[in-house]
Amino acid sequence: MHEAIGDRFHAIMVDNGVLRLNEAQQVNDMLNKDLGVNLTVVDASELFLSRLHGVEDPEQKRKIIGNTFINVFFETEASKIEEAPEKEENGADAKGKIE
Repeated sequence: MHEAIGDRFHAIMVDNGVLRLNEAQQVNDMLNKDLGVNLTVVDASELFLSRLHGVEDPEQKRKIIGNTFINVFFETEASKIEEAPEKEENGADAKGKIE
């Protein structure tokens, strides 16, 4: 995929704290190091687990996980990537962008 679209692709993986042991690192190694995918791994496990603490209702857990993922993905990490081209134009290093 990297060969096909180059630096125009930037993947974001959000570690929500309930992945298999070392899964985030394994995915990062495989995609980023082995395949050359522009990947950012966000460790939001403490945030997810703190919001889930004490919640027993499966439907409530699903909503908390979904909303937290959206917050982490779109409001923090994706906005950093979208801002990168602006920084590049101003002489700063760019990480990538979403098109």
